[in-house]
Amino acid sequence: GKMLFASDLAVIPRNLGLAVVHSFCFDTPLITLKPGEEDPQHGEEIEYVLEGRTGLKANTEDSMAGMIAAFLKDEKTKESMQREIEQMVSRACSFDKMLKGFKDAIDYVQRKDK
Repeated sequence: GKMLFASDLAVIPRNLGLAVVHSFCFDTPLITLKPGEEDPQHGEEIEYVLEGRTGLKANTEDSMAGMIAAFLKDEKTKESMQREIEQMVSRACSFDKMLKGFKDAIDYVQRKDK
């Protein structure tokens, strides 16, 4: 947490999963490789990385370096992404939303008309 809090950007090219949630808990945007490019394997959390809004998705590792450099020079984009992350976390990743998901799953399993 301390490292993410002190970071401007999390860099995780492959095997992206819960690291997205961890990064976003500290309002830290994230850069990764696009699914299917250079064979990255990502979990469903890739859905939280909205291009240019909450993070960045590079086509290749080579292009990722340039994207990182550009991001680090652009304070306005960083602040905009941090605001977007805050909104996303409160909207999509809240404790209440998680509880509703569990309740909906239990209600579905208990329904007799499946």
